[in-house]
Amino acid sequence: MVTSQHFDRDSLFEQARAEGRKQGLIQGRQEMIVSILEWRGIPVIYGVRERVKACSNLELLELWAKRALLAPNPELFTVE
Repeated sequence: MVTSQHFDRDSLFEQARAEGRKQGLIQGRQEMIVSILEWRGIPVIYGVRERVKACSNLELLELWAKRALLAPNPELFTVE
């Protein structure tokens, strides 16, 4: 019984740790997108900033980060 509880606790810990890592990646990509646009001198309007902050899809955030490097304005980089 003690072994089972220990296993469950370890499993929950690993799940929480993995979720924390994923959230960290998401937040990092969100911040990177906004930073890239700002570094390029492109004003990031509130709606775009909020759309980026609301997105939790890592693949989509990666696509947006790549587009942020080339898009002439922030509205175009989030077009799907």
